[in-house]
Amino acid sequence: MLAGDDATLGRIAHVKGLVALARQDPAAAAGHFREAAGTIPADAPGGPPAAVGHAAAAVAAARFDPRAALRSAHRAAARRETRNDAWATCVARYALALADHTAGRGARARRRVLRLLESADGLLPDARVHVAARRLLDTVESGDRAPGPPCGSVPGAGGAFGPCGCGRCPV
Repeated sequence: MLAGDDATLGRIAHVKGLVALARQDPAAAAGHFREAAGTIPADAPGGPPAAVGHAAAAVAAARFDPRAALRSAHRAAARRETRNDAWATCVARYALALADHTAGRGARARRRVLRLLESADGLLPDARVHVAARRLLDTVESGDRAPGPPCGSVPGAGGAFGPCGCGRCPV
């Protein structure tokens, strides 16, 4: 690794966030994902863009700080790369829906997750996006204030909603 290789350092922070989630530590995960989002330069080639770091931070923070989750989700959605990257767009939209849900905005969360499901068909052929979004929709529609799918709804470094080992996460 070269000195000043911010993209690599950011991706290492992203992986640390995934490890923290696997260890059931969403606060540490959110911090690592925020570090990743703040370190990965715009338009860095390969790997998850900064928008995915913001979205992952939102999903992790939704479990303990809904306001921080909303801020991170809005940052993810506002990033330029969400306009050009189907995966970043999907995870940003998922993060917004989950953040709205945990903040008590059920109607808005439902609209967002329904739009994600409609748009994901044309954006991304990955079934894991559909599974995670449908689980969130079920949670929203049930009126349960729990933050959607329990753990593994955070976008992984390889473009997957990574399982955390809880047995309920999309694989």
